[in-house]
Amino acid sequence: MIIVAHGSRSPRWVAAQRDWFDGVRRELGPLGGQVELTFLEISLPLFEDRLLALAGQITEPLAIMPFFLSKGGHAGEDIPQIANQVLGPDRWRLVAPTGWIEVLGTNANRRLRQCGADPGEPVIVSGYGSSHEDREWLELVAEVQSHSGDFSTGPRWDFAPSGHFQPDPSQPLRSALRGLSDEGLRRAAILPFYLAVSSYQETLIPEVVAEFSHLDVRFNPTSILPDPELEKWAARIITQALSESNK
Repeated sequence: MIIVAHGSRSPRWVAAQRDWFDGVRRELGPLGGQVELTFLEISLPLFEDRLLALAGQITEPLAIMPFFLSKGGHAGEDIPQIANQVLGPDRWRLVAPTGWIEVLGTNANRRLRQCGADPGEPVIVSGYGSSHEDREWLELVAEVQSHSGDFSTGPRWDFAPSGHFQPDPSQPLRSALRGLSDEGLRRAAILPFYLAVSSYQETLIPEVVAEFSHLDVRFNPTSILPDPELEKWAARIITQALSESNK
């Protein structure tokens, strides 16, 4: 099996993915030797390069598992397109990451609790967003909230895309906080929805929050990883997929 993550120029981001994968392998035990971590772009080893290297070796369809937050173009289009070009449509199969939303909901609940948020108060989700439209991200945020335990019954979570493709990555978060202020609300929580800690949590969010000193904003500069539950979740998916391959 090959796992495909996005890739990044940030050594810390890549290290977070590798640490997660090391934890997954520990959970897998002897099965861990059958799994590799690759990256779609920027970081090594590249997914396409590994497929090219394996093309003449595999005798059974290769299991491929995307490791992306949203169900956007990378997971649904780019990975299948590359696999079809390199291997052909009959020599690989996509492993659906079932239970992904549930484990993200548990992760969100834990981190909101850690930052002092209370169920029922507004939550702003700060995430990458998309370069063309945020439909998948809006759906993801709504689904994660529905699985966030006692936070699921509060107001609908707002989404503030902060990716580098935004003309001003800070503006969506600023607009969301201004909207709460205009409504007369005085308390909110910000949930960073990034796989690893980066300048978003360390610089962008704190700088915007400082502009709203009259608001009580609950926020911790955390990320989705590390989370042992995500390691256990991936190990379950991989174990099932490999057992199906071996039948």
